[in-house]
Amino acid sequence: MEGGGGAMAPGGAGAGPGGAAGGVTAWRERGNRAFRAGRAAEAEAAYAAALAALAAAGGGAGAGAGAGGAEERGALLSNRSAARLARGDAAGALDDAEASCAARPRWGKAWLRVAAAREAAGGVGWGPAALEAALEAQERDPSAASRQAVVRLVLMAAGEVRLREGASPALPGVVPSAGDVRADCWPGEAVGRALSRCCQCEDRWVKCAGLLQLAALAAAPEHKPFFAAGGLDAFAECAASDGLDARFPPRGSLADACPAFPAAVQRALGRPYEVVHPLAICALGYANFLRYADYCPNLDAVGSVAGGQRHLKALGKVASDAQMCALTVGLLGQALRSVTAAVEAGGKPAILTALDSGLPETVERLARACREMDMAPEERALQRLYHRLWKHPDHPDNQVEAA
Repeated sequence: MEGGGGAMAPGGAGAGPGGAAGGVTAWRERGNRAFRAGRAAEAEAAYAAALAALAAAGGGAGAGAGAGGAEERGALLSNRSAARLARGDAAGALDDAEASCAARPRWGKAWLRVAAAREAAGGVGWGPAALEAALEAQERDPSAASRQAVVRLVLMAAGEVRLREGASPALPGVVPSAGDVRADCWPGEAVGRALSRCCQCEDRWVKCAGLLQLAALAAAPEHKPFFAAGGLDAFAECAASDGLDARFPPRGSLADACPAFPAAVQRALGRPYEVVHPLAICALGYANFLRYADYCPNLDAVGSVAGGQRHLKALGKVASDAQMCALTVGLLGQALRSVTAAVEAGGKPAILTALDSGLPETVERLARACREMDMAPEERALQRLYHRLWKHPDHPDNQVEAA
């Protein structure tokens, strides 16, 4: 290391060798050496000195700064953000990271600095904010680092959601106590929006991770209004996609790209990720949305599915094309029983919508899958649903025309 270990004040126009311009390089390299050696405070001071030298040379944040000056300033701010974060100054790191983004908005590393600083700062809403920043990095400047950051944050978004042991079903009109549902997930609608954005991402690994976590989050009562207001569309859009396999990671490659992902899939679906089809994740999402619906007395969860033609068609696509396993069949069976009950209660308009969307055929396809898998109880239940739909008095074929 050059110049000893004393404290360094940001230099003026003559700081460092070669005047202001040469001082930028000298201070930056000094900061890099200090940072690599684990001396974060010394590195921060060196980067501050480099920024001061850059400003003196006319490459600061002013309107007259050229593209090269903005690029150098963005890199120095990013470096100082990392140094500040290393010594525990999350707020200062965030300030520098955001300033780096302003200087170099297309640079992915600056956005990753924002994500890291937001995660370190914590506080209300840090999760979605950090994920949004990491997504900016992935969308503006895709890299292995940005993909890893996005998927890591995505896998933190939705954890286990289940009824507390001994919790009784909510009575109509009664809001349950907070302790009745145990949920290890990020709160707030912003989480759902960020995960939906992941599903639109070009990166196949990010897309698959976002869909999986949306499916897990759909079970959380506090997130059901988000899904009822349009969040369910992510599952319908996935099911309707052409060339679905090509839009998701090839099964078998995901472990190398995102090591934490296979375990998350195993927890959610109870199956190795190599044999999980994206449509099985859609089945999980629809079934989870209908779980714990009684804990949201002001929300018609089943009606949100039964009343949406695209969702009924999506369920049919899932039943037709998903690689069936006992879990997928069971989840779809639960969903279809709830949806069929809502259709029956909805009278003739609901019956017509269900027929147009192919709901009876969906039920029949799933019954055949049960038969092939020797799931006799599920098959019988679904066959009963099929006949109830076709024999419903509001079915057009069962209408008696007036004389």
